[in-house]
Amino acid sequence: MAIWPVIEDLEAGREATRLAALWAGVLCFLSAVVWLLTRQWFMIPAFFIYGVAAWRLFYGSLAWAMAAFVLCALETLVVLITLPVVWSVVMPFAFVALINGVRGAVAMQKYPEITKA
Repeated sequence: MAIWPVIEDLEAGREATRLAALWAGVLCFLSAVVWLLTRQWFMIPAFFIYGVAAWRLFYGSLAWAMAAFVLCALETLVVLITLPVVWSVVMPFAFVALINGVRGAVAMQKYPEITKA
C-alpha cells in the first residue's frame, strides 16, 4: 500500500478505508493502554471514538472517518506540544492513514457499488 494511494474506484476506496480502520483500531488499543496505565479521564472518549470509528470505517462511513481524523489531528497537536514517545512514533502514520480513510470514504460515496438484480 502506498503512502498516498490513487483512489479512482470503489475498490481503492474500500482498501483505503479498511487500512484507516486498522489504524483507528491501533489508536483505540493504545488509548486503552494509556488509560489503564495512567487513569487519565480524557483518554476514555478517545478510546470510544477510535473504537467506534474503526468499526464504522470498515464499512466506509464518512462521518466516522472525519471524526477519527479530527481526533487524530487534535492528538497530533498535543503530541507536538508534549512529545510523548509512543504517540510521536505512531501519530504520523495514523494521521496519513486516517486522511486516506476520509478520501476512501468519499470515493465510496462517489462510486456506489453496482448491485446485480
